Amino acid sequence: MPKTIFILDIDPYTAQMRDGYKKDINWLKRTRNAYLKSTELSSFKNIRIVPIDSNLSLEEKRNIIIKTLQGDKNNGN
Repeated sequence: MPKTIFILDIDPYTAQMRDGYKKDINWLKRTRNAYLKSTELSSFKNIRIVPIDSNLSLEEKRNIIIKTLQGDKNNGN
């Protein structure tokens, strides 16, 4: 089981345009909110969920993931 899950936190309107309006905007909003609220669930207390802002550059996203994984490794996780 993973110890860290990374979620690309993308604006629902951006996602809808990117998908060519294939998904309903309300579904996208509910899904995004569900993912972000999952960080508070007790069933995920042993898993860290890290939302990554979609407005960051690719390098910034990459650095967040690398630093998080290096921190996990240094802490024996």
